[in-house]
Amino acid sequence: MSGTQGKQQAEQPSPHEHLVGQTLSNGEYTLQRVIGQGGMGKVYLAAHASLTIPLAIKQARADEPLPESVSRELDTLLHERSHSKHTRIATKIDMSDFPSSGGEHTDRFLREALFLARLHHPAIPSLYDYFFENGYWYLVMDYVPGATLQAYVRQYAPLAPLEAINYAMQLCDVLDYLHKQSPPIIYRDMKPANVILSPDGIIMLIDFGIARYFKEGQINDTTDFGSPGYASPEQYREEGQTDARSDLYSLGVILHEMLTANRPNALTNIARDSAQQLNPTISTVLSGLVTLATRADPMYRIQSAHTFYIALDRVYHIEEQRAYERYIRQEPRSVDEQGDEDTIQVLDQSSTPPRTQVRGGSAPRIEALSDTQLAPEQQNVPPVPTQLSPSLTLDQRKQTREVLQHARTERIEQEHIELQLASVDKSLQMRTSMPLSQQPRPFAISMDDEEPRTRSKRVHRLIRASFIIALLIFFILASLLVYTRVFRHEQKLVKGIQITAIASHTSIQSSWSILPSLSSPLADNTAVYVEVDGHPYIYMSGGYRGAKSSPHYDRHLYRYDINAAHWEQVALTSFPGMVNNAVTQDEHGQLFFTIGYSPDTYTVSSLLYQYHPSDNTIQKITPPTPISIGFGAAMLADQHGHLYLTQGFLKSGDPHALAETGWYRYDTATNQWHTLAPLPKRLGYSVLATDDVGNIILLGGASDAGQHTQTQDIYRYNIAQNAWTLANAQAPFPMSGVASCTPQAGQLVIIGGYDVSQDKGRTQSWLVDLHTLHWTALNDLPTGGSILGAAASDGKDHIYLVRGASDPNLPTGDFWEMTIRQ
Repeated sequence: MSGTQGKQQAEQPSPHEHLVGQTLSNGEYTLQRVIGQGGMGKVYLAAHASLTIPLAIKQARADEPLPESVSRELDTLLHERSHSKHTRIATKIDMSDFPSSGGEHTDRFLREALFLARLHHPAIPSLYDYFFENGYWYLVMDYVPGATLQAYVRQYAPLAPLEAINYAMQLCDVLDYLHKQSPPIIYRDMKPANVILSPDGIIMLIDFGIARYFKEGQINDTTDFGSPGYASPEQYREEGQTDARSDLYSLGVILHEMLTANRPNALTNIARDSAQQLNPTISTVLSGLVTLATRADPMYRIQSAHTFYIALDRVYHIEEQRAYERYIRQEPRSVDEQGDEDTIQVLDQSSTPPRTQVRGGSAPRIEALSDTQLAPEQQNVPPVPTQLSPSLTLDQRKQTREVLQHARTERIEQEHIELQLASVDKSLQMRTSMPLSQQPRPFAISMDDEEPRTRSKRVHRLIRASFIIALLIFFILASLLVYTRVFRHEQKLVKGIQITAIASHTSIQSSWSILPSLSSPLADNTAVYVEVDGHPYIYMSGGYRGAKSSPHYDRHLYRYDINAAHWEQVALTSFPGMVNNAVTQDEHGQLFFTIGYSPDTYTVSSLLYQYHPSDNTIQKITPPTPISIGFGAAMLADQHGHLYLTQGFLKSGDPHALAETGWYRYDTATNQWHTLAPLPKRLGYSVLATDDVGNIILLGGASDAGQHTQTQDIYRYNIAQNAWTLANAQAPFPMSGVASCTPQAGQLVIIGGYDVSQDKGRTQSWLVDLHTLHWTALNDLPTGGSILGAAASDGKDHIYLVRGASDPNLPTGDFWEMTIRQ
């Protein structure tokens, strides 16, 4: 483990530096390809041994051992939740400087490792692990797909002003974060080669090898660093130290290059040629801002990243207005100028992917340029196609770190058990192969005074007892190994990342992937899979946003475009508010919503709405007076023109209110309602599904609105006989408020539910065979549980989950996909 790395002696590097296809850290990481090359070393794309998470592993030559204090701090920051024997007790961390190892390469490695472990910002890669092997240090961090800003600017500059400002504002944000640390962090190497553009238009700042803490009163920097053309003038002087204004100078140079395609190569380059002289299409204000940021004297530059950001924001609106005026005048525009308008840009789809809108501007035209983690010093690195995937959030990176550490801890425990089993097995083999006269006595007792026959019997009894004890130990350890490998092999997921765990006792495999979040936290709503003109969507009604949100309820209809991977609000002004409701789709593709609790009237509303996705129209259906539908009801379409509905709860605001037993059928063709045989017991928040022989299955639910009295009973409804029967099987535990959907005909997926004892959502998920009522455990939700979430399936083993909430009082915006392989 990494905790012992500070004790390693520096070794000579391996003669074979190209490690593609090999494994590191005892087989934990497999190096797949080189994705970057720089002065510090190579960067590899790597795969984890048991978790399908793409990672970047950065290599650095180990010219000296790592100081013990650095190793201790990294273990504290990265593995503080580990139960491994290598975990160190947290000590007070000195954030003002770094210890020196005496080796140039090791010092640069430890600076970057400590910075990445200490910093937490969306534009800074997260560090997950580090280790030493064969004369090299290795950092395990986020894999960031995309091109460097250097490669992108070389191909596309001059960029449209809005696009260039967008990137500059993102860089201002991360610099503001660094400069506000205590003490401030000066990056010192701000250049396009150290900026990655992800496919979703988000920048990532990499390579903290020469960053430093600002020390008040220090005479000068200890070492002259910086890249020619981008480094500030003070970085070339012997007196004075770099500060936040030095980073802002470099950012001004980058903005100048993006706007003009003019690469700086001398100190006087910016001063001699203003941005507007090189690119007359930009405004005087923007050109003046670049000049202000790149003045030679720090005293006369922009003084803070926050000020720079505000100035860029104001200039952005000016350039946006100019772009609009050009459009109104219908002036001829170049391809780059057309990028200023959100809806005007027309690109050649064969050569450039469509731009993603970012802050009213344009995201990068990412092509197969390079997806480096280091600045590529050589141009012969093979291009790697990028994939359009969302960038990882900080919470997802934290989850990734926990999952990797959990997997490592579990592997160490398994190896320890296997060693114990091997030891017992070897001992048994030795005992069975040795003559009894040569076997060691199990107890050191004196037998000199005993009779020979008595002594022989006692020896045989002791040997037999020893053998039985050894067998018991063997079976206990074997049971522990099976438990560890089969029942404790968990699956977790982070950041657009997928983690797969496979249970050895079943042929069913499942994996979770995180998808773009909802626009706001939502729970107590519903979702359904719909295809509109062959295009797949997840339609979702609004729901409860939380007591601290204003308004408390969302009254819109949304849909998730599966192919484009983004949410959008459906333009439907008359969509009613609904909470704790149900939805189903009939054989004609029409959606039927119950209202449940209405945030429009703040009452339980006994209404049904029919929505047509094809033409975006909706109509209200009012049940006759004897029939009333409440919240927490369940609804099912049998695909033969009938809807089946439970009654749910009719009294709101009372957690002790009891569910009703009403069971109804609505004929969609004739608009007729029918009252059927009542439910066998009072149940709300239950699940309905059809088995493969024409029956309706009713699973779980609670008799009270607070869901404290839950059931694990399963009932079958015989449609022809209009009768309920109690099934022989039961759910694995009392369940209520679960999310459910049908991955294939005759199957049902159950996710989460309300855990009364813990007052939180359950993390378990199950696949139910609706014919045999056999339950197969799937992988748990990676982060927290799910209460009153909403699930939908495409019928092809893809499950889409709006998680709802883990804490009943805190809805989330989480949106997940589960893939089942049977």
